[in-house]
Amino acid sequence: HVFAVQPPQPLGSGGAAEAAAATAAADRVTYRYAVATYDALWRRAMRCAPAQRHYYELIRERRATRLYFDVEFATAPNAHRDGERVMDVLVGAVCDELRERFSVRCTRANFVELESYPSAHKFSRHVVVHTRNAVFRDNAACGAFVALLAARVRAAPRG
Repeated sequence: HVFAVQPPQPLGSGGAAEAAAATAAADRVTYRYAVATYDALWRRAMRCAPAQRHYYELIRERRATRLYFDVEFATAPNAHRDGERVMDVLVGAVCDELRERFSVRCTRANFVELESYPSAHKFSRHVVVHTRNAVFRDNAACGAFVALLAARVRAAPRG
């Protein structure tokens, strides 16, 4: 497996100017790459301090992939949003869609949620759905499923 290794970014006071600077700096991040088994990567990550664990598996084209999401929103303009409630809605919608389209059953236990840097300005989770014996043929098929899911969520009554 190929993983991008991001150098850690310093945590600061969290002001608006700092958030804007961090976003601009993120566009210039230089990644290193590592090839490892999951076990080897896990051992390496466990030797690092939590703030130094910045590994991202590369999703290769035309290869089977698990369903994945990058869930994030700015908290200031979305003060009424509860990140945990957003995750509950996502899990429910994904499990309903998988069951209806593919007869695949899942629960919250099938969702691996990796929290991003703690921030007062942004809710961020990286989510991978691990279902038994079910993956998408490639990231394009995964994207098509997500587009259908998004349309369903947008069309659902609010309440």
